[in-house]
Amino acid sequence: MKYQPNAYILDNLERHTRFSGGLFTGMTDYSFEIDDSGRPYWVVTTYKNLVGYSLPEADGVIIVDAGTGESIKYGISDVPKWVDRVQPADFIMEQISNRGNYIHGLFNFSNQDKFQTAEQSAIIYNSGRCYLYTGLTSVGADESETGFMLVDMVTKTPYRYQISGATEYAAQQSAQGKVQNLHYAASFPLITNVDGQPTYFMTLKDNAGLIKQYAFVSVTDYTSVGTGETIGSAMSNYQSVLKNTSGSSEIGTGGQQQELQGTIDRISAEIVGGNTVYSMILKEEPNKIFTAVADLSPELVLTREGDTVKLSYIKTDHAVVDLSAFDNLKYTQS
Repeated sequence: MKYQPNAYILDNLERHTRFSGGLFTGMTDYSFEIDDSGRPYWVVTTYKNLVGYSLPEADGVIIVDAGTGESIKYGISDVPKWVDRVQPADFIMEQISNRGNYIHGLFNFSNQDKFQTAEQSAIIYNSGRCYLYTGLTSVGADESETGFMLVDMVTKTPYRYQISGATEYAAQQSAQGKVQNLHYAASFPLITNVDGQPTYFMTLKDNAGLIKQYAFVSVTDYTSVGTGETIGSAMSNYQSVLKNTSGSSEIGTGGQQQELQGTIDRISAEIVGGNTVYSMILKEEPNKIFTAVADLSPELVLTREGDTVKLSYIKTDHAVVDLSAFDNLKYTQS
């Protein structure tokens, strides 16, 4: 890679791009990407200001070969399919904020239907497409989320989802409160679907910035928190919390709690991310593999083939099922 942001003289990426088609063009958001053949490129967004020196709008890209320096300028409709990012995140956030602030015009003293973005945003991938994610809150509300928005980072196509609940900040504080004795800091969360329940997912890091735990927090009730040293154990803890909170066998709208009693046909353990994960098959369910983190039950380490066990899990059509509870009846009865 010859052309880089901190290289000297004409090998400097910005200077090279200026003299390769961007001399009188606004340029920003130098992102590094790799095409389908594995060749490295710099994708530089070009833009123009719609009003004077404000309201910048992306109008294309200059793609620079990081090795040869060959530069090709494209309009947004002509961008190669392997390019993930064209729209700068700060442009999109500004435009969403303007939409929320002026939704009913300049004079809206009652703040009717106004909304604002979360303090942070995140870049996520879904089905091979790159999106900007940000939460939306009503103007004047402190801890109330009205929904979230996904914006395609190439076409700028927006997708808005209506969900009432806690903000990302409130969810972060709730997760940190669950492990306050460890002084971990929560990362900016993303919304995911856990058994039909809208849920924030985030990492918990120590002072050195290392991931130590994971956390799931309910959007509709941010006091419902599940944490664990692995994603699987955090989810199992979260599902147990939801079950106890709801007081029924239903979790959210799509997660039905199932119980199964049977005989262990095969069981084995492996280390995943520093944690012991058990996988087992019951004679009564030979087509399903049930998995559980060691800290789910102290009886897991004592379980052998032929033992009668009682399992709890969320109903799913998947072949691999995460357990929310495990009971070895051999030791319970004794």
